[in-house]
Amino acid sequence: MTIRERIWRFIKAADHPVGPSEIGAALDMDPERVSHHLRHMRKWCDMVMEGRARLTVYSIPKGATYKCPGRGSSPNSRSNLQPWDWRKGYEAMRRVRGMTPHVPKPTFTDLELCWPSMIRGR
Repeated sequence: MTIRERIWRFIKAADHPVGPSEIGAALDMDPERVSHHLRHMRKWCDMVMEGRARLTVYSIPKGATYKCPGRGSSPNSRSNLQPWDWRKGYEAMRRVRGMTPHVPKPTFTDLELCWPSMIRGR
């Protein structure tokens, strides 16, 4: 369950309008983080907002459903959250490595060729 879904369910279960500080205390979260999620949820979910600034409280009308897009709520997103198969990743890396042009071995420069004689000359 995503954070926004947890917040939405808490507001829905509350019998009165709740604010970010009350939600944060109940869900053990920072109230600033809760208010950040609430701002995004207002765009997609059916929510009733009362008050302004820090005195804002939220409630959800009866019959409303959770509709926020994002990880966990879009169609088939939970089925796409599968553990990473390292063999497929390794094969992909091998394919990419095979497609890259061959990097030639570096050649010695004049300074590197002369360096031993410069050290002996001191």
